[in-house]
Amino acid sequence: MKIFIHTLALFALVIANACTEDTSTDMPDVIVDPYEWAFQFNEDGTLKTFPCKIFKSADELQATLVGNCWKHSSSYKIAEDGLPEKKEFYSDIYDISPMHYYFETADRMSVLFYSDAEAGRLVKRSHEWRYSEKETLIYIATEPTTIERVNVIQIIGKDQDMIWLTQLVSYNVEDGKDKPVYVVSRYDRMTDNELKEFLAEAGE
Repeated sequence: MKIFIHTLALFALVIANACTEDTSTDMPDVIVDPYEWAFQFNEDGTLKTFPCKIFKSADELQATLVGNCWKHSSSYKIAEDGLPEKKEFYSDIYDISPMHYYFETADRMSVLFYSDAEAGRLVKRSHEWRYSEKETLIYIATEPTTIERVNVIQIIGKDQDMIWLTQLVSYNVEDGKDKPVYVVSRYDRMTDNELKEFLAEAGE
């Protein structure tokens, strides 16, 4: 298994007729069905991005995320037609691991994931992060030892204890070129006991 954080690049998305500045009220607060979404790709294979007004302000986003760890629940690959596949992405994937996000402070976060390079154990990596209120994107700084790529999340749905987001998880080689693979993912908020157990497993 590769160290998953080392393979990440740009996280991006567009939700048709939902995540624009003019249609912010069209997005429901609670999203339970990822298959109703439609995405669009740029010519280079990356997903298009538009502002997605899930949060009314940066303060609301901070209030939702900071102090909480969000554990991966499920992911669905975004197919070439822009629709999420119905099969759970990680159900038969063994060379990459889903990531869990712990927003410790307003500008520091940790990513937890299982790494073959660390004998399959749960590892924790600390990063700086910031929120662009205009773009409604979360930027996560890379580690000095990783590939110099921008790591971005855009949250596209939320409830009190659940969020949906999109992320780039890997690349497939097609015609000698790297083609990005995107998923739309559900994350659930960890309880205090779950977080304590996760951090202990990661050696904290």
